[in-house]
Amino acid sequence: MNAKFLGVGNAFNYSLDCTSLYFKEDDTLFVIDVGEKIASKIIALRLLDDINVKKVCIIITHMHMDHIGSLEPLLTYLNIFTNINDVSIVYPRKKELTKFLTDISYSGKVKILDKMNNNIDGVRVRAVNQIHVPNSFGYFVYGKENRFFYSGDTSKFYFGALDELKKGMIDIIYHEVALNDSSFHMGINELNKRIPLQYRDKVCLMHFENEEIINKAKSFNYQIAVQEEVE
Repeated sequence: MNAKFLGVGNAFNYSLDCTSLYFKEDDTLFVIDVGEKIASKIIALRLLDDINVKKVCIIITHMHMDHIGSLEPLLTYLNIFTNINDVSIVYPRKKELTKFLTDISYSGKVKILDKMNNNIDGVRVRAVNQIHVPNSFGYFVYGKENRFFYSGDTSKFYFGALDELKKGMIDIIYHEVALNDSSFHMGINELNKRIPLQYRDKVCLMHFENEEIINKAKSFNYQIAVQEEVE
């Protein structure tokens, strides 16, 4: 199953929900980031009702609330209302994640995968450090159906992603974008300097602050992430 977006907005673009991506490989549902409302959207879309889903793997890019704000309700829902007993979280800073789970009083069973390289039932998930806030990560995902780089929030472009795209090792880059550069996010003009025009149709932009940045991204020939709607 090709990856789909549960939300495509930044922390304050409430109409587009927090940026989050999901995909399925065999019997595992993978979700990257679970900001505010994302748990409710997963439930509303009935993604956990699929009888073929036996495992859930949550991948966290960093600890801002627009990326982990509904982790607790999602874990609790899995624990109480589903028969899915194999739940894992990928995040290379186990100490920080363990403290967060303690702070939210979650005591259910969950595996923390804190290596920079993890193999989850044949899907390789490789973390790379990103420049955003401390302990921020982007991820390469190498599955049978999904091979991509997911930037998470970052103010610097990770050139290894473009190298792997050129070599055919991944099929697409999912990258955050902002109207202007900052020490936290990458502006569209800076991103244009990093990604040649001939590769932009294989770069899908996300984490939008408003309609203006979406229109700009379209004008520069990038793919635009679109969130899945609940009927």
